[in-house]
Amino acid sequence: PTKEVQIQRPRRSTIVQTVTAPGTIELIDEAKIASQTMGQVESVHVEKGGQVKTGDLLVKLDDEDAKARLESTEARIDRLEEAIKVAEADLRKAAEESQGYENLKQLGFSSETELRDVETVLEKMKAVLAMSQHELTESFAVRRNSQQDLKRTEIRAPIDGTVIDRDVEVGEIVIAGTTNLPGTV
Repeated sequence: PTKEVQIQRPRRSTIVQTVTAPGTIELIDEAKIASQTMGQVESVHVEKGGQVKTGDLLVKLDDEDAKARLESTEARIDRLEEAIKVAEADLRKAAEESQGYENLKQLGFSSETELRDVETVLEKMKAVLAMSQHELTESFAVRRNSQQDLKRTEIRAPIDGTVIDRDVEVGEIVIAGTTNLPGTV
């Protein structure tokens, strides 16, 4: 037996019937957000179920230690840059003295011992300059790490989405690598 049906052209209208069916919602993307540094939670800017956009501040950790380390490194860089200027001036002076003693030795007015002493001072000045330059290079690396540590005191949303859980409160200590803010898109 054939059933009789009504046919209508598609149009916008009110839904007449609601269908409820069991199902599973699958995430498009999921981000498990964890601190990359240890610190005390200063503020939390999201709630469970809240919507976030990429780059939104989620959690702020205490940054006083990170700021102090960065300031200390900046001061060390300034000191080393000045030390390099002094070492360069000392090296120029030692080179001039070495040349002067070499000229005096050729004229017979300086001993071999005096010349060796001046050359030793010249080599020491070169070493002092090289050490200061290496320390400065190392300090630049420490500054980059300190800047990164300071940046890590702000935990930001890596993607747009919804916060599905929040396992962190103000005053708590977070440990690097511990998931505190699972979220979805």
